[in-house]
Amino acid sequence: MYRLSERAGGCSCTFAVDDLDQMMTHLRDLGIETDEEMKSDQARLIMIKEPAGNSLACAQTLDRSMAR
Repeated sequence: MYRLSERAGGCSCTFAVDDLDQMMTHLRDLGIETDEEMKSDQARLIMIKEPAGNSLACAQTLDRSMAR
Protein backbone atom coordinates (compact mmCIF):
# COMPACT_ATOMS: atom_id res chain seq x y z
CA MET A 1 0.00 0.00 0.00
CA TYR A 2 1.24 3.49 -0.90
CA ARG A 3 1.42 5.86 2.08
CA LEU A 4 2.97 9.29 2.38
CA SER A 5 1.20 11.06 5.23
CA GLU A 6 3.09 14.30 4.53
CA ARG A 7 1.23 14.57 1.19
CA ALA A 8 -2.24 14.00 2.69
CA GLY A 9 -4.75 16.79 2.24
CA GLY A 10 -3.07 18.45 -0.70
CA CYS A 11 -4.45 16.51 -3.65
CA SER A 12 -7.48 16.71 -5.87
CA CYS A 13 -9.04 14.45 -8.47
CA THR A 14 -11.99 14.91 -10.83
CA PHE A 15 -14.14 12.01 -11.99
CA ALA A 16 -16.18 12.48 -15.17
CA VAL A 17 -19.66 10.97 -14.75
CA ASP A 18 -22.53 10.53 -17.21
CA ASP A 19 -25.30 11.19 -14.67
CA LEU A 20 -24.51 13.50 -11.77
CA ASP A 21 -27.97 13.06 -10.22
CA GLN A 22 -27.45 9.30 -10.06
CA MET A 23 -23.98 9.81 -8.54
CA MET A 24 -25.35 12.19 -5.88
CA THR A 25 -28.05 9.64 -4.97
CA HIS A 26 -25.45 6.89 -4.71
CA LEU A 27 -23.16 9.01 -2.52
CA ARG A 28 -26.09 10.01 -0.28
CA ASP A 29 -27.08 6.33 0.07
CA LEU A 30 -23.52 5.59 1.20
CA GLY A 31 -23.68 8.41 3.77
CA ILE A 32 -21.12 10.55 1.94
CA GLU A 33 -21.69 14.29 2.21
CA THR A 34 -21.02 16.60 -0.71
CA ASP A 35 -20.74 20.35 -1.07
CA GLU A 36 -23.46 22.26 -2.88
CA GLU A 37 -23.69 21.56 -6.58
CA MET A 38 -21.92 24.05 -8.84
CA LYS A 39 -23.22 24.64 -12.36
CA SER A 40 -22.06 26.52 -15.43
CA ASP A 41 -23.12 26.43 -19.07
CA GLN A 42 -20.49 23.73 -19.64
CA ALA A 43 -20.76 21.42 -16.62
CA ARG A 44 -22.31 20.46 -13.28
CA LEU A 45 -19.98 19.56 -10.41
CA ILE A 46 -20.03 18.40 -6.80
CA MET A 47 -17.07 18.32 -4.41
CA ILE A 48 -16.30 15.76 -1.74
CA LYS A 49 -13.71 16.24 1.01
CA GLU A 50 -12.27 12.90 2.09
CA PRO A 51 -10.98 12.28 5.66
CA ALA A 52 -7.36 13.23 4.90
CA GLY A 53 -8.55 16.54 3.43
CA ASN A 54 -8.13 15.73 -0.25
CA SER A 55 -10.76 17.04 -2.67
CA LEU A 56 -12.67 14.73 -4.98
CA ALA A 57 -14.92 16.16 -7.67
CA CYS A 58 -17.61 14.47 -9.75
CA ALA A 59 -18.42 16.38 -12.92
CA GLN A 60 -20.97 15.95 -15.70
CA THR A 61 -20.46 17.86 -18.93
CA LEU A 62 -23.44 19.76 -20.30
CA ASP A 63 -21.58 20.96 -23.38
CA ARG A 64 -21.14 17.83 -25.51
CA SER A 65 -18.18 19.41 -27.33
CA MET A 66 -16.23 18.99 -24.05
CA ALA A 67 -16.83 15.22 -23.89
CA ARG A 68 -14.13 13.69 -26.03
